[in-house]
Amino acid sequence: MPFQTTLLLFLLPLIVRGAPVSHPFYDEKARGWFWKEKMPEPRHSPEPETPKAPEPPPSTPSSPPADEPLSSAWFRAHLGTIRDAALDDPTPEKVRQYFLLQKVLLDKAERFAETARSVVFQDPALDERAHHASTPSGLALEHQAQHHARQTELVLIGKKAGLLFVFRSDCRYCHLMAPLISELSLRTGIRLYAVSLDGGALPGIPKESISSDPGWGQQLHLTVTPALFLMVPSDGIHPVLEGSSSLVELEERIIAAGRTTGLIPNPTPP
Repeated sequence: MPFQTTLLLFLLPLIVRGAPVSHPFYDEKARGWFWKEKMPEPRHSPEPETPKAPEPPPSTPSSPPADEPLSSAWFRAHLGTIRDAALDDPTPEKVRQYFLLQKVLLDKAERFAETARSVVFQDPALDERAHHASTPSGLALEHQAQHHARQTELVLIGKKAGLLFVFRSDCRYCHLMAPLISELSLRTGIRLYAVSLDGGALPGIPKESISSDPGWGQQLHLTVTPALFLMVPSDGIHPVLEGSSSLVELEERIIAAGRTTGLIPNPTPP
């Protein structure tokens, strides 16, 4: 049988049926013979975040609650109210309640004082006995050292300044201060200038160092006598004292004025 006849017999059933020849390979022929479908990448859902554990609250020093009975905070909040209630209505029960609470508070304060005393005694930085004398002999040595230091500073002031002493002869406090100021002037070398507001003199003040001028009282705005001033050349007159004082206080006031005016340096901290 010829080849053409055989091929026709093979294709005849397909032509008769009219069934189209279909295959995915042929359906996609428009893409070319070497097409390749790109498969979509699978979508990954985001992983859920792991919840973080909450941070612990900052630690605070342990202390009794404010409403804990008989605590310090409780006493601050309630003792005044209980006292006022007892004052307004002093029945035996209310008064006794107040005094019992007061005793508890005093006992707490006594225990605190005992502990504080023990802490101070064991710590030289807190114990004042390590820095200051407490025995009579030690106090005497300390006072002697302080007196020597004051004299040194007063001598330095005397080289640069003088004292102005304003008084009245009928002033009893002027009579009290005159010998102290005169003795200090002689001992330290600070020159003394005395001004009498009423023209009189005072025992203990050399007459040659006294001048009479009532106008000084108005110029210095004096309200009482005696009055003492530190006179610094080219820096004016600076108040030291009005009224009476002890010798030690007088020296300390003059030294303080000398430091304020820059005549002597301020002490260095320990």
